[in-house]
Amino acid sequence: MINTFDFKGVFDKEVYLTFYRGLQNEEATLKEVDKILSRTPRKPVNRIPDAGCGFGRHSNVFSKKRLLRDGGRY
Repeated sequence: MINTFDFKGVFDKEVYLTFYRGLQNEEATLKEVDKILSRTPRKPVNRIPDAGCGFGRHSNVFSKKRLLRDGGRY
């Protein structure tokens, strides 16, 4: 018997957005990405791994900056 996780059964997009809608704007996301980058020692060729949480607001910005190693599409 294979036991699979029912993501759709436990994750409700509308409930998520109820809590995070006010935080999801481009200006806030860009500030958060800048803060992450300012605190992350990197060499020019380094990339950032994606933890895979949320809707991908930060991952999309990291991808555009060509910094995302896992999870993003170039």
